[in-house]
Amino acid sequence: MGHGLSVLIFLTKTLKQVSEQIKITKNQIGIFIKWLSLSFLTIVALRIVLAIIFALTGILPEQPHLESYPSKELLFEALIKAPLIESILIIGLLIMFNRLMNQKTSIFLTAILFGVMHLDFGVNWMTIFVCALSGYLFSYFYLKAQSYNISGYWLIVLMHSFDNAITLIPDLIQYFKII
Repeated sequence: MGHGLSVLIFLTKTLKQVSEQIKITKNQIGIFIKWLSLSFLTIVALRIVLAIIFALTGILPEQPHLESYPSKELLFEALIKAPLIESILIIGLLIMFNRLMNQKTSIFLTAILFGVMHLDFGVNWMTIFVCALSGYLFSYFYLKAQSYNISGYWLIVLMHSFDNAITLIPDLIQYFKII
């Protein structure tokens, strides 16, 4: 009985220490919301600029279309699974590159690799370019969030989900025959 009580006391103390370390202050929540709002506005601005470029050049990035995927699976993949997994990859690349070179170069290389990672969704250069731009934003905002001691991971997961949602809007309109 004495050994079990010792383990229980140890676990209680450890849990208390961990919970004290992960407490989030109101200030951190405010900063997180500020950076999340700024990142969403940046993504919207980027998508508007890209839409203008696409309209002027006639060159569009290739992406999967809903006809080839069940909509629930595509939505889960694009809005939940991909952002969760790809955000871990972005952070891993940034950490690795930051050990070897300066921050600007790390962000740039991470962005390029993020673009190349999406070759399975299309093979034209515009797809790589658009994904690289998104990767650049995710990398930049991750490092900014970390510098304010807030969760960069969850910030870029939400950014990535939002970016993918915007990308899917034309296909969703067509699929559900909204217009």
